[in-house]
Amino acid sequence: MSDKIFNILATLCLVAVIGYMSWRSMHPPLSGHPTSAPISYYAGDGITPADFPADNNPVTVDVGTFSYAPDGRMTWTPGNLPAVTISQRQINLQFRFDGLPQAPAKTIQKLETVLKSWTHKGDIVNILIFDYDGAKPDFTAYANLINATNAHFTKEYTSNPYAVYPTLNLRWMEAAQSSFFEKLNSSTVAVLSIPETHIPQKLFKQLADFEFQFILRFPEGKNVADIDMPHLIKLKALNGVTLTLDPHKPLFVKKDPVGLFPKL
Repeated sequence: MSDKIFNILATLCLVAVIGYMSWRSMHPPLSGHPTSAPISYYAGDGITPADFPADNNPVTVDVGTFSYAPDGRMTWTPGNLPAVTISQRQINLQFRFDGLPQAPAKTIQKLETVLKSWTHKGDIVNILIFDYDGAKPDFTAYANLINATNAHFTKEYTSNPYAVYPTLNLRWMEAAQSSFFEKLNSSTVAVLSIPETHIPQKLFKQLADFEFQFILRFPEGKNVADIDMPHLIKLKALNGVTLTLDPHKPLFVKKDPVGLFPKL
């Protein structure tokens, strides 16, 4: 009789353990820093699709550089990563600008050709990022380029007009709010590169006072765990966080165990 009771109790314990472990597999414990900011990645020089973290977060690919001679002639230099098929993942295309065109038509024609080479490979492209820097930024030419690009894609691609995101130097933040954004014909999201994962209080206040939505791009090799996310998500205009991939330091994404018997 005692053996029968023991067997019953053992069976009940086993059922309870299986039930708990199954519940744990469907409700994994929260790990790392909580965040409501979307995470994406930036793939610069030396990065290949094999370096992309094994998740579904978007990746920004640097596809090439536009340069302009004093007489206005345009030169296009392709990036290191040619158009490849990266299935089931959003790919953002970043175009660098060494200077800005005064007449954007030829530039738009070329970037449209590059865009088509990626979409014809089956890639999901929704965002174009314009990476421009300069000691004395020409906000008028920068805004004109973005407005002309938006107008072209809105007209030619009504089902998917694409969004253009400009990069901004941190030094421009104050001036850009009155000299750049007011020249844009539509709202946009700016990309701001942060040199360190630690944001000084002065810069944090500038970001808190920034009136337009922005994405923060952090230096290469840094993971979400390196960033003070609970503090960062207090920035109301924060639209997302971009982690820069490092070819020498793969960014591994921790996956929670899934299954009936997860590893504890």
